[in-house]
Amino acid sequence: MFMAKQPSFNTPLSSICPSELWLGINVGDAFWLYFYVMGIVDPVPRNALTRTSSGWSGYEVMMFLFGFPWSCVNLFASIGIIAGALEAGKGRGQAMQGIMLFFIIVVLVPAGIFISILPFFGGWIVTPIVQSGAWNHRCDGYPMYAILDGKAYNGPSYVKDVAYFYLNGKNNVQFTYEISNPGDDDQWYFRLQKWNVDQLSIPVDAYPTLQSVGYNFADNTVTGNCTVPSSPSVFTNNTSTRPCVTGTFDQGNQFFFNITSSVPLNNTADADTTQSFSSALAATDSPWFVNNAPPALVLREQEPSSGSNNVLRTAVARPHDCTELKVCIAGVQGREGSQVMAEVLAPLGVVLMRQSDHAVECTTPSD
Repeated sequence: MFMAKQPSFNTPLSSICPSELWLGINVGDAFWLYFYVMGIVDPVPRNALTRTSSGWSGYEVMMFLFGFPWSCVNLFASIGIIAGALEAGKGRGQAMQGIMLFFIIVVLVPAGIFISILPFFGGWIVTPIVQSGAWNHRCDGYPMYAILDGKAYNGPSYVKDVAYFYLNGKNNVQFTYEISNPGDDDQWYFRLQKWNVDQLSIPVDAYPTLQSVGYNFADNTVTGNCTVPSSPSVFTNNTSTRPCVTGTFDQGNQFFFNITSSVPLNNTADADTTQSFSSALAATDSPWFVNNAPPALVLREQEPSSGSNNVLRTAVARPHDCTELKVCIAGVQGREGSQVMAEVLAPLGVVLMRQSDHAVECTTPSD
């Protein structure tokens, strides 16, 4: 009786799946994994996958549904290739058998493990590695950065949603701002909470005199107050506060700010006249946030005085801690102290509000 030949580990791969097709599917799966990792680590500019949470969820589910059976295919293919290599080494000289065994142990076995694990587990393995690199280096070249720290869903009431500000090249926090709502649902404030280092150690162009930003969500207006020394010296403890920011904003899909500000440096006396600037700022892409993901945007001047100017950009969430988001701060080109001016601090407060929402969302246990 005729019996169909059953495949074994010694069966050539081409008799089960053409090697070209097998290689092509693995290359395609590598691209699938690449876009998955980039969708988490660097989602701007948005694409069809990252523009909505439903689109991203579908992509994620399909990747894992396909990944498991393809990991099994790669496992059996790897075993077959290794078995074939062992068979090919039989009958050879002792030296050749040693070379073949070395090649199998050093090359084929690690490669087999790699291609067997990656289709299904690659998202969990690769993403934190790439995320860690982005966290450590994406803000290289920026003068400052901030870490937005949202409170977890079960955080105590005394814990605030805060932004920690750093000078690039220094590992210690310079100062901290917090977002607060005094009881009026429409009125929020982004205010200086504390100095984390001696104020005299902060460079003048990184010292924030804009120490309170207010947002009225009833009419989408923004205001701000600046605190400056009463005499032109950074060593005096006598200060005065005055209005220095007005404008409008939209925190919807088209994130933008129109701001008029006269924010002085810390070596400016209260009586001095501070130059006024008007700026139109907008995110380069939309939406700047989707459900189940931290805010992601590049904020740019609409009409920069010279060339393209990214004022700030979100970097990436901290690996294994979805409550923290790193933001790279560039400021406005050609303006001293612009890293702590209204063009940075006013939008950053709204980004912190959204990161606060995400921190609650991502730490709430699934039912």
